[in-house]
Amino acid sequence: MRYVLRPYSRFLFLSLALSCSAATSLFAQKCRLSTTDVPEQLAAAATACDSRRLSEVAADVDKAPISEFRRLSNKGSSYCLQVQRSVRTILAKFGDKDALDTLEQELNKDILNNVAVIEDLGVVGDDNAIAILMRFVRRLQDMPPENRTYLSGGDTLIDPLRQVSEVMRKISMRRALKDVPGTGLYIGSADARVWLEWWNARGNGTVSSAIFEDVSDVHLRCLARKVEWGFSNAILEMGATDSPVALSILRRFPRDPDRGPAATIEHNLEAALARLGDQGEFNKIAQETKPDSPTDPSSTHSIYELRYIGGRSAVEALINALRIQLQSVGAIAPESSTQKTKRKKPHQSINDRILTERNESFQKSILAALASMVKNPPLSSTASPSTENIQEWLDWWAKNRDTAQFVKPPVSTYE
Repeated sequence: MRYVLRPYSRFLFLSLALSCSAATSLFAQKCRLSTTDVPEQLAAAATACDSRRLSEVAADVDKAPISEFRRLSNKGSSYCLQVQRSVRTILAKFGDKDALDTLEQELNKDILNNVAVIEDLGVVGDDNAIAILMRFVRRLQDMPPENRTYLSGGDTLIDPLRQVSEVMRKISMRRALKDVPGTGLYIGSADARVWLEWWNARGNGTVSSAIFEDVSDVHLRCLARKVEWGFSNAILEMGATDSPVALSILRRFPRDPDRGPAATIEHNLEAALARLGDQGEFNKIAQETKPDSPTDPSSTHSIYELRYIGGRSAVEALINALRIQLQSVGAIAPESSTQKTKRKKPHQSINDRILTERNESFQKSILAALASMVKNPPLSSTASPSTENIQEWLDWWAKNRDTAQFVKPPVSTYE
């Protein structure tokens, strides 16, 4: 069965919905699905055009339900294009040769219709998919840029070689790759050639392995398998087990200090390892609450990570961040919480106004996180970032630091 999918805006919304930013669903990290439930779950997902759910089912069962997905494939025209594409990609990840051959044929057939296929091969992510991607790079590496690049959406320049490089970095965060090239290789098309050199040096053979494959604990194996399938919230679920075995498994996942295309995986690994007691990871997260500017995305991530970690040290890190904010930029909402109207703000340039709004958002996020982390907080989660409110939290913590009771942190607070 073959599919020809015409390009949409960078094809991102048609991907298998395995992106790191997708929301958690009922079975996404819980690993509760029985093999006897697979046919019913697949039928419901296919009928509802829910491609993400199809992938969750595929990842949730230890023994790949290939026959069930082949039944869906045989009924391909009965379902939406997203489902057809998902089924094909899932079968390819299960090692189905026909599905892999179809992906390679589509990849090489139409230069203006390959970004979606590159993304799908990134989901597959095994040695077969890597080999297909590298053969594609070998074919395009000497082609002039004007012959391989094109505009999408009117102003976005698409270069398939750059897409391959980004996809390879995502694969390298989910799987163990042998002698993976150094960091920073997702900047441009030249980096795809670096990946080709890496692949050629490995003898075009076995270059990767899945982390979950030698995990014996059934639940942790399932969660590690979900990471392999792109469900990065499973990392947070592993961190919430408080298991030394989970700690050892998480430490086997590759790291990306540059936080490139797979930044959510890296953030989740930091948070999960810190929650399991890795002091180095905790210190790194705490430090990121004290950036030169709250416009740094890492500072916002660090708030959510500390909320996920929970406990005395996490609250103290956020209190320290509030104290630094108060000392360096001041409270953003100058009015007292008892005032009925806001004080008129002085005239600001556009840049200053943007910075003020981001500081305000940063301070609000800290106050909201703190209110959810302790029992009987002094202020609600909707408290404004006024001098009075920030000082109230600082005073409350100074008085209650040793006696405060903490709310059990949630498994997932972001992503």
